[in-house]
Amino acid sequence: MKTKPSSGYLKNSLLVAGIFFFTNILSAQIYDAEIWKGIEVEKGIGKNVTLSVKEQVRLDNNISRFKSTFVNLGLDFRLSNRYSIAGGYRFTIRENKYEQRYFADLVVKPQNIPPRLDIILRLRYQEDYTLEGELDAERAFRSKITFRYDKPRNKAKKKKDDIEFRPYISSEIFYDISNKESELNKFRLSTGFSYPLSKRNTVRLSYTYQQEFNVTNPKYSSIFAAAFTVELSPYKTNRMRYRQKLPRVNRSSSRYND
Repeated sequence: MKTKPSSGYLKNSLLVAGIFFFTNILSAQIYDAEIWKGIEVEKGIGKNVTLSVKEQVRLDNNISRFKSTFVNLGLDFRLSNRYSIAGGYRFTIRENKYEQRYFADLVVKPQNIPPRLDIILRLRYQEDYTLEGELDAERAFRSKITFRYDKPRNKAKKKKDDIEFRPYISSEIFYDISNKESELNKFRLSTGFSYPLSKRNTVRLSYTYQQEFNVTNPKYSSIFAAAFTVELSPYKTNRMRYRQKLPRVNRSSSRYND
């Protein structure tokens, strides 16, 4: 005579099946820690144009293996206090290939926001090519929003006593538009701060959580980044007055983790 399985047996069976299912999911995911280290040099050209050169080295595999290094050339144009555009070129060296990237940015700062808060929206279109004879480019559209705290200057103090500690938080999504149907393939959530070491030297530290989508083995990364920026003087006189006019709305937060 057959008996019905008890409720305890069914619960245990479902539990084992659930553990097996989620174990398979987790086994297909890759968890990693990376570190990005870089230096950037900026120079103002006129009142509304900034030229930048950036070099960066990236390590992955829990900070034990060389991932890539690149040199980035950028040109920023400030159209107004709210809008700016930028374009640039990047040459990347990886372990087994060379790549080049062309990109264009639109940066927007909304109006009517609290005086101690900067909200920065950056839209980027980019194309990546390999230098191995492949003609098809990897095209992507990126949307990034940054919230940055700006401590207002105390006019009663001298400028040399001002502190420009600028914490921020940002999020960015990547859309792969190489095929006919675009799809979300990467997400980044970052937090960090910038701090001036001197009048024209700034250090930036940040942490980024990065997650991949719509790939066979999605990768989840914790990225620790450090950058040092040198701002060259455009003129020999009235340097500080000119420095305040430079288009620096997205220096510390929306351009570094790119």
